[in-house]
Amino acid sequence: MNFQSGPCIRDDQTNNKTLVISITSLYDISRASSMAPRINIPPITRAILFGFVLFTSLNVYARYRAWIASVPPKPFGDRSFHAPYITIIPGVSSIYPWVFVTATLTEQNIAGLVTTGATLFYGGRYLERAWSSTEYTKFMLLISLVPNVVSFITYLALYLISRNPDVAYVSSE
Repeated sequence: MNFQSGPCIRDDQTNNKTLVISITSLYDISRASSMAPRINIPPITRAILFGFVLFTSLNVYARYRAWIASVPPKPFGDRSFHAPYITIIPGVSSIYPWVFVTATLTEQNIAGLVTTGATLFYGGRYLERAWSSTEYTKFMLLISLVPNVVSFITYLALYLISRNPDVAYVSSE
């Protein structure tokens, strides 16, 4: 018999393989099964997911506080409850320039939260590994800033044409 390193022994005369399990390999198997599963999320994707959960939570909290303070009471889903420091509102967004980034990471409902969260998780993991973290960051900034700036300019132009204040103070989310 010719012993090789590893769990298999090969008999050269009959060309058969025999499985040999060593004590150390059993220890490694039992140790690996007792560990919790690890989800490896790249750093930029992790930061974006954290921001997504944070800004969506802040938006829900701010909308809830505005709903509690409303007199007379309105339904909670009414579009008049918004957070101008998190979402894009054309009449006020020039005061809060960071909303062009945070509005991308803010959702208004559960279906959007689940869909966007899954897309950021799976797509972000794939793209950040396929590209570098730098390229993925550039991509995310591009796809978040351009649509937000274009929608801001569109709403502002509609307000200037119509002079209707409802257009300038509606949430674009």
